[in-house]
Amino acid sequence: MRYFTVSSRGRKGSTTFKALGYEYEVMMDFNGSLVDFLIYADNRKSAIEKCKVIAMSDNYKKEIQYQNALQQINVAYKLLEAGEHTADQINDYVKRIKNQYNIIDDTNESKVVESIVTTNETSINTNAEESQSIQSETTYTAYNRTFSTYEEAVNYCNESDFDPSHIETVGTAVSDTELFHLYNQTFSSYWDAYNYAITNRSDVSMILSSRANISNQRLRDLRTMYATAKYTMSYEDAKEYYNHLTTIPSTSNSEDIIHGLKHVIERHESRMNAESQRQANMLQLINQQQDLLNKMYSLGMTKKESGSMVKYYYNDECIYTWFSGTSVEKIYNDLFQVYQQKFKQVG
Repeated sequence: MRYFTVSSRGRKGSTTFKALGYEYEVMMDFNGSLVDFLIYADNRKSAIEKCKVIAMSDNYKKEIQYQNALQQINVAYKLLEAGEHTADQINDYVKRIKNQYNIIDDTNESKVVESIVTTNETSINTNAEESQSIQSETTYTAYNRTFSTYEEAVNYCNESDFDPSHIETVGTAVSDTELFHLYNQTFSSYWDAYNYAITNRSDVSMILSSRANISNQRLRDLRTMYATAKYTMSYEDAKEYYNHLTTIPSTSNSEDIIHGLKHVIERHESRMNAESQRQANMLQLINQQQDLLNKMYSLGMTKKESGSMVKYYYNDECIYTWFSGTSVEKIYNDLFQVYQQKFKQVG
């Protein structure tokens, strides 16, 4: 992943439909070329997460637009949840945003908004039924993941570059009793499920608690990934499967899988550590450049942007120009020379 810096404070936007939250200035290294752009988010942590997604994209310009469009849609959802606008107003706004950024799909947007309305109504009903031993609880599913709140589901979609319109509202019966599932069978205890698996020669590692943070289908998918393409599993998939297996009673079969997953995870971490070291060196240079710019700004230098071009001025004179795609090393070295010539005696 490419390195980037995000300004420490964002500028607050308005509270209308056009609000984008806070505006953050980002400087990102794209394979040695520095790019300067704005990202909008609810807070700096969210801005950093959006930048992580942008840094993984092959088309960063399109991804920046897409992330900012999702932020607008996210703001609209929050306004609806707060009861400040109607479902029809939100539907119309979301459609306009998706048309503007060319991210329209075949999904009926009204279903997304209806799910938010359903969320609010269900929340009221749930509060009235909290005294019951078995009650109705609303959860949200998005791309085989389950979330306790709609905001968590939306944040996951934004961070993973998924379409939030595919979030589904699910009403489930919640009981204090833990149950265990093995494929289509349900058991009252783990050992009942275990004995059934042994008798029927089923995979014991597929026993799933009703309290587990993973769905039955997701567990099957991970098991298939491991069995058919272990060494091509992503780091996230391997970690998720490993974390699940280490929370259930150990068997010889699960121990073998855990050992194999450890090897996959270690390979990923070794590559990531090597890449992190390379990027750490680049980040250090970017930070040094930012420190130098801040010092030059404090001495009276100003910046003007025009498309892919960035110009710096001092006493109404253009003292340096760079374009998107210029290497970080070149920009820093050039700016340092400008500083030596124009500011060293002043500072």
